Amino acid sequence: MILAAALAFAPAILGSAHLDDYAVFADPAYTTPAGAWELLSPARVRPLTSLTLWANYQLHGDSPWGYHLVNLLLHLAAIWLASDALRRLLPAPAAWLALVVFALHPLQTEPVAYIYARSTLLCGLFSWAAIAAWMRERPWLAVAATALALLSKEEAVALPLFFLLWHREPSKALAAMLLLAVTTGLRGLWATAQIQGSGAGLDVAMPPLSYALSQGAVIVRYLRLLLVPIGLNFDPDLHPEAWLSAVAWGGLATVVFFLKGERRVWFLAGLVFLAPTSSFLPIDDLAADRRMYLAAPFFAIALAPSLKRNQVAVLAILLGALSFARTLVFRTEESLWRDTVAASPGKIRPLVQLARAVPTPEALALLQNLPGDRAAAERGRVYLELGRPADALREFGAVLASEPGDPRALVNRGTALAALGQRNAARQDFLRALARDPCFYPALLNLRQLGYPLPVLGACRFPAQQKERLASP
Repeated sequence: MILAAALAFAPAILGSAHLDDYAVFADPAYTTPAGAWELLSPARVRPLTSLTLWANYQLHGDSPWGYHLVNLLLHLAAIWLASDALRRLLPAPAAWLALVVFALHPLQTEPVAYIYARSTLLCGLFSWAAIAAWMRERPWLAVAATALALLSKEEAVALPLFFLLWHREPSKALAAMLLLAVTTGLRGLWATAQIQGSGAGLDVAMPPLSYALSQGAVIVRYLRLLLVPIGLNFDPDLHPEAWLSAVAWGGLATVVFFLKGERRVWFLAGLVFLAPTSSFLPIDDLAADRRMYLAAPFFAIALAPSLKRNQVAVLAILLGALSFARTLVFRTEESLWRDTVAASPGKIRPLVQLARAVPTPEALALLQNLPGDRAAAERGRVYLELGRPADALREFGAVLASEPGDPRALVNRGTALAALGQRNAARQDFLRALARDPCFYPALLNLRQLGYPLPVLGACRFPAQQKERLASP
């Protein structure tokens, strides 16, 4: 299984960075040697995951291959631990089926091929370590592994609930796990509330009940992708009607009612592992395929018919081939976003991302009639690349009218003004941006490029390359 997964996901090593990956490359906490201490501060979430990304950057900067290699190795290590845990949890045929699904299903492509999803891989790795330790009757080792999973990603709060499904006797180790989970959950809620635009918990406008209702349709979609892995989508555009989600929850309850014995337990286990992202805690993105990383094998053994070993082998070959093809989609920005736009043609974010990956004439055609400030800002960027600063100024001005004082919008308008030769007006916009954020690098860089002196940078921290650009005459 480890060899098969290595072959299936090997193209990911040569893949590019995507979406939130670039936030890692731009954050001084990751890019400066002393940034590791900031990653351990209470306001930061997922410290263990962050430290591995920091180490990657210290070794080879923003070259994606090293990050992808670590992601693939983490998945292979998780397969090794899962094999130990599953053969202790299940009869041999069911254990093989669950391992094949965990190792090779195309749903697992996203956490392996998307650098920013490393938290999912680390959480999965230590979760399997906890399950294996528990099955070996080493409960305090399981507690330690649970702590590492929680430091990797807060979704590991589901682990104690998983153990409660089939170990109902009081246990000090289980009580310790529950305490760790509750503490991590409360800390995560507090930390996301401190970060503007975190897109989770208290920072999401969607009411908890509405989010919880919507997840019925989302979970049904996950199950459909598990059974028929066609139509995977890096950025799904989901707006389920309330009645449809209610029907979906009713269908899930019916499945639980009719499943018998251990199949019911394993289906509930899949729901438990989805609970941190598919219950009452809102997240901006209603769905993400990587959220099935741990849940997929448990749903599979609950829903799939009993298979013989040769049938499982055929399934492994089929899933491996589909995962190889899906991994190729993640090879470049253009291939990923073309695939995503085809699957979510009405969503703005994939169109904006695709526009950044294609030549400017095609980018302008993609963005031409899109509504909203985000699309307007991207059109302004494309107009600048096409040498049309007056058109860019119009777009940036529209964004600034709805977001007055936003540093990025101010810098965008200042850049268009500078291209039109209005140097003093451009300087004023850059200074206004710095008044909002004294360490806003694009504003500082533009001031330097215009030849104006920079303000005192004080406690600002930048990667070495950015420092050199600001220091150069």
